[in-house]
Amino acid sequence: MEIKLNMSREEVAKICPACGESMAIKGISALAFTAAQVAKFAEHGDVEKCMTKADMVEKYPDENKRRTACEKEMGEALMQAIQEVKGGPVMDEKKFEQEKAQLEADKRAAEQKAKEYQDKLSALQADNEAAKGKESEALQEVKKLKRERHDDQIKSWIAAQKRAGKLAPVEEPRLTAILSALYEDQRTVTFSQADGDKTKEVKDTLADAIKAFIVGRPNIFKEMGHADDEPTESLPKAGDEVDRRAKEYQAKHEKVGYMDACKAVLKADPELNERYMRILN
Repeated sequence: MEIKLNMSREEVAKICPACGESMAIKGISALAFTAAQVAKFAEHGDVEKCMTKADMVEKYPDENKRRTACEKEMGEALMQAIQEVKGGPVMDEKKFEQEKAQLEADKRAAEQKAKEYQDKLSALQADNEAAKGKESEALQEVKKLKRERHDDQIKSWIAAQKRAGKLAPVEEPRLTAILSALYEDQRTVTFSQADGDKTKEVKDTLADAIKAFIVGRPNIFKEMGHADDEPTESLPKAGDEVDRRAKEYQAKHEKVGYMDACKAVLKADPELNERYMRILN
């Protein structure tokens, strides 16, 4: 049995049952020894060494009697050390129960505190998730507004190109669909472009390249007409007339698309169809 500076009654009893019994009678649950005291009775604490001592072997030839004698010497040394302990018992039963109760109370308080911290952490995480949700909703709203603004800009740009004679009304639905599909599309195209006597490479997004093509095309009403045809000023009117009638046709036939409405209008009016085809040829 290892001899320690601080030993419980149970540990003492294993070395010296009588010592443990004496501690129980006195209500002592544990004892503290000085290093010097431990060193003193530790000399007698190793029964196996005691059994091999020459004087013990000579005095107690019988092994069982020798072991009993060694254990007695060890117990007496321990008991003497116990009698020399200064300050009395380290802890009596009453103090032990008090300290035990205090430790249990401290443990419960710590567990309650931990629970409070966990509750606060859970509440904080919930608030954080809610904030993320609101942020996501706000971003979605911003994204929606940006898309609506983009669509309005495309609509205004197409209207301007129609007024400038760069775009026929019949081309509007298809071009609107193309530019709408290219929203947030960052793909680019690279092409050569005249720059004085030289050429330079230009890089554009797909949407900007299409817009540049429309802006740079000739006025389809004035430059694509023929000298022996009707006056060119009648051509824009033909496009506007087809557009107006097609929309009226759609209003009467809700499920008909714009292109099909244009075809129906042109089929119903051969003269208008002839004037309108001059725009496209």
